[in-house]
Amino acid sequence: MDKQISQLENLSRAEKRALLENFMHEGSGKSQSIHPLSHGQRALWHMQRLMPGSPAYNVSTGWRILSELNVAALQRTFQWLVDRHASLRTTYTIQDQEPVQVVHPYQKVFFRVHEVSDWSDKEFQNEFNDGAYHVFDLEKGPLMRVTLFLRSPGDHILLISCHHIALDLWSLTLLFQDIHLLYPAAVAGKRPPTWPSRNEYIDFVRWQERMLAGPDGKRLWQYWRKKLDINFQDLDLPIDFPRPAFQTFEGAMYPFRLGRDLTGKLQNLARSKQTTLHTVLLAGIQTLFYRYSNQSDFLIGSLAVGRSRAEFERTVGFFVNPVMLRADFKNNPTFNDVLDRVQQTVTEAIEHQDFPFSFLIEKLRPGREM
Repeated sequence: MDKQISQLENLSRAEKRALLENFMHEGSGKSQSIHPLSHGQRALWHMQRLMPGSPAYNVSTGWRILSELNVAALQRTFQWLVDRHASLRTTYTIQDQEPVQVVHPYQKVFFRVHEVSDWSDKEFQNEFNDGAYHVFDLEKGPLMRVTLFLRSPGDHILLISCHHIALDLWSLTLLFQDIHLLYPAAVAGKRPPTWPSRNEYIDFVRWQERMLAGPDGKRLWQYWRKKLDINFQDLDLPIDFPRPAFQTFEGAMYPFRLGRDLTGKLQNLARSKQTTLHTVLLAGIQTLFYRYSNQSDFLIGSLAVGRSRAEFERTVGFFVNPVMLRADFKNNPTFNDVLDRVQQTVTEAIEHQDFPFSFLIEKLRPGREM
C-alpha cells in the first residue's frame, strides 16, 4: 500500500486527472462517476469559493406563459431534462485536494409551484428575485431550480435558474428546444422521445485535456503568448467614482436604442466590408475608448461560444470562453484601417478560441487585483 501511495504522489496532474476518469464512487446503491473539471469550470469553482455568498454566476431566465398549463406534465418534462443531460445532475466537491465533478445517475428535479393570484406585485417580485438570486450550493446541488408562479388558469410565469458552472446561454437554448419536444409527450402521457446518442460534457473535458497536451495546444499557446506579450496598462477612462478596492458586482445597465436609419447605415458598412455588425460596433467602441483614454494599445474582453467542434454543438454544459481582443491605434489609422484591424483580430480570436482563458491567465501570470 505504501508503495502504491508513493507511486500516486509521483504522478503528474494530467495522469492524476486520467485516473479520476476511471474512478467510480459507489453511493446509495448506485454508481456515481467522478471526473475532473474543465479549465473554465475550475475558474468558476474557485471564484465561487472566494465569494461563497455571491449569486454573480447564477444564470436565470423567466417565461410568461399565457395559456392553460398542465403543471404535472411540466414537472415531468423538467425531470426528463435532468435525466437526459448529465450536467444538470452534477455536483462539485474536492478529492485529493482537487475539485472534481460528481455525475449522479439520478437526481430529483427541483420544481416548486407558487399560487400567486392574491399576491401583491411587491410580494411576487421579492419571491421571483429570491428564486433568481438564491446562492447555489455546488457540493450539495441541485444546480438547476424551476419555479412556476400561477397567476390565473391562463397566466403563468416560469423561472429557470442555474449555476453557470452547469451550463451557458447556448445550453439554455438547447433546453428550450428540448422542452418543446418533451412537454407535448408528457401531456399525452407518453414516454419521452428516444434521443440519438451524443456527447456529454465530460467528453468535452477529456477532449480538452488531450488537445492541450498535444500539438494543437502548443500552437494555441504560442499564438496567445505572442499576441499578449506586452505589459498592458489598465484602460484609463475618466470615471465619476474611484474604483473600489474589491470587486462588488454592483454595476448597472444603461439600455438605449439606435435609430433605424443609423442601424441601416451600420449594416450597409458591414456588408461593404464583408464583415459582421458585431465587428463594426466593436470597432466603434474601441475608437470611443481610444478617444477618451488616448491609449493606442489596449485589450477588450469578449466571449466566444467555445463550441468549435460539431460533436459538442448539442451538449449542455459550460463551454463559453473569454478571448482577449487587442485594439491597435498606432500610426494614426483611419476608421477603415481600424475596422480592418478589428476584423482580422476577431477572426484570429475565433480561430484560436479553444485555449481556455483561465489556463492562459495561469501561464501568463499577469498582475491581479481583488
